[in-house]
Amino acid sequence: MGIGIKMDVRTAAKKMLDWSKINRDTKVVLFGSNYNMFRKYKEDPHCAKCADSFEIVEPAPVDVFTFEVSLMARRMLAQQGIPSTILIMPSDFMKGADWEQLEELRQSYRLPLSYRELLDRYNVPASCVAFSFESSFRSKSQKILRKMLKHSSSAPAAFNISDDLISARLSAGNYLNIPIGRMVVGREGEFPMPFCQILCSAFYEMLGKIGFTDMLGFFNESEKVCINQGTTIAQKFGYLKMKAELTFFREVGGAFELIGKNSYPQELV
Repeated sequence: MGIGIKMDVRTAAKKMLDWSKINRDTKVVLFGSNYNMFRKYKEDPHCAKCADSFEIVEPAPVDVFTFEVSLMARRMLAQQGIPSTILIMPSDFMKGADWEQLEELRQSYRLPLSYRELLDRYNVPASCVAFSFESSFRSKSQKILRKMLKHSSSAPAAFNISDDLISARLSAGNYLNIPIGRMVVGREGEFPMPFCQILCSAFYEMLGKIGFTDMLGFFNESEKVCINQGTTIAQKFGYLKMKAELTFFREVGGAFELIGKNSYPQELV
């Protein structure tokens, strides 16, 4: 399946499209990137009691690469007469941040300079790139988790929180396990705020409501387990109402290697 294929942007985009087999009767969304918006720092690093401050930062080189792959894929689809939309998801979670400060940064946010330069190079208007802050899926994913847990039997015994994971019994011998490390937990006694795996369900639900039929994503190997788990959960609970083609790569010595793909929906056991 092309394991270990070293690639430039064109090779990556072409391989992703070859694997996905998109046709003209589809409404395609290309997932451009999910990158950290903020950097946390102290005004005075020598002052332990000083409050943390936050600033908007440029995406990492690997995120710029995945965004450019989506732009190249958009160009290739357009050459086949297939329109597509690019979606990016800035990660605007920041533990301990002042809510008003973060909200002010969100309100004034614009695409990163590196992304705007790529848009100019590919002659793509900024209006053709949609973005949704990761936080916009947070409350929605919490509601989704509540619904999922209603499917578990004999609550609260079917819903257990240990030191490292939340485990919900979905049926006999079938458990939904969500690592605590991937949860944003609220104040003591509050219902936990789910992160990556359940955010995927909120993400796919939004895309389905817009009417997209195919989602093509190009992801770092480090995200593979979380995204595959999240997409499986979204399918299992009926939030995945489209084809999802997930292509994965790894970074090796400053170069990128294609390592494989997963297609959804899959036959679930």
